Amino acid sequence: MMQFFFNYLGKSTAILAVAFSANSMAKEPVSLNQNKIESNAVLYSAEWCGYCKKAKAFMNEHNIRFTELDLDKSDDYIDQFEADGGEGIPYLVVGDRKVSGFSEKDYSNVFHL
Repeated sequence: MMQFFFNYLGKSTAILAVAFSANSMAKEPVSLNQNKIESNAVLYSAEWCGYCKKAKAFMNEHNIRFTELDLDKSDDYIDQFEADGGEGIPYLVVGDRKVSGFSEKDYSNVFHL
């Protein structure tokens, strides 16, 4: 499945290029509950992706609950990823806000940190 994903994105360089472009849209509130930030965040990722590891570490360090969908583990996740507008990973979706790649600034903005 990993080979399919590389072919889909046009080789690993496309992943790095997307990782540097972050796109945030309309704001969605999150609430603090029992020291864990509740959100409907979905993080599309892959185990081999370094920026995905940074995104997960950021969210865990800030006690943000999220659902991780590893694209190498299910074709259904790839279908969801495409339907959500994903073009590279990590790809964060929180309501109608979407961030391609990872930057602490963009993730902080999404979660109002």
